[in-house]
Amino acid sequence: MAKKKRAVITGCDGNFTEFAEDLLRSIRRFQNLDFDLCFICMGKDPKVRELATKYCDDLVAFENPKAPDKGNVISANGLKPLLPQIFPGYESYMWIDADVWVQNAAGFAQVFRAANILRIEEKKD
Repeated sequence: MAKKKRAVITGCDGNFTEFAEDLLRSIRRFQNLDFDLCFICMGKDPKVRELATKYCDDLVAFENPKAPDKGNVISANGLKPLLPQIFPGYESYMWIDADVWVQNAAGFAQVFRAANILRIEEKKD
């Protein structure tokens, strides 16, 4: 399947798989989404990869050997600014925490519309 222009990204370690599944199910119930759903698998728990494979268009595994049990701290503090490098090729990126449930898909369109209005161009040296 061809890659879309926008990516909605989440991720978790084994401590948040139940929350993440609720999030992913709440998103996948909407039809004709105009973004790819991407997932960062943190840590070694195989349930996380199974979950991401079931619901997401793309996934990346990430493990911090210095802090293998601190997956969510790593995402909050280090991975979000790197989303364009982790999932290259998208025009817009949106991170959504794994413990969120999506009530209405209109919010995605609003966030991406605002991103287009406020687009920050990458400075090229």
